[in-house]
Amino acid sequence: MVTDEELKCKIKEIWAKSEDWIETPTSEEGICLVKFPIKPATQLFIGLKIKKSQNSIKGFFLNSSKELNSIRNLLNSQELEYFINQIWKDDQVRKRISVLNEWDTLDSDIPGIFYTKMPLKGKEFGFPAIALNPTDEFGKKLKRKNLYLKNSEDLKIYRRIFNNVKIDRLMKIIEDVNSELSFEFRVAQSKIIKKFR
Repeated sequence: MVTDEELKCKIKEIWAKSEDWIETPTSEEGICLVKFPIKPATQLFIGLKIKKSQNSIKGFFLNSSKELNSIRNLLNSQELEYFINQIWKDDQVRKRISVLNEWDTLDSDIPGIFYTKMPLKGKEFGFPAIALNPTDEFGKKLKRKNLYLKNSEDLKIYRRIFNNVKIDRLMKIIEDVNSELSFEFRVAQSKIIKKFR
């Protein structure tokens, strides 16, 4: 088994050699490493992209264990299955969703779980879905993009990926790598600034 230190070195190597937004697959289905552009405010260098399958184009980005656990809690909530079934069986809910613009969201009774209307390729009208996005104590979404669930099958896939024990270890190592890279970046920045003062 690969040690944490070996994995950390491998992730740093991926960061150094890859271009921004390029996915590097891991041995785990649906989990990729992605190098992010450097933004001095956040100092994020590398994170995870979770996809339903290796062939998916779209995915959900994770930057921290906190985000991972927030999404995992939403996915594992007992109510989520009820909401997914409700969008297909409850006429009142379907009517409320039908008036939404594509990708708009409508609050549910559970913070972080939203109703949404997704576009249907080649069709004028979209179809109902569930959007997940952890919220703060004021109900404000914590992520810019949502994780979308169209049906119970999507829920099963994402539960399997997010409950994979290896994802916790990988996220912790990524946080350590980002912390180290952030420190190195700040030191390099300060040397450059001093040189031109």
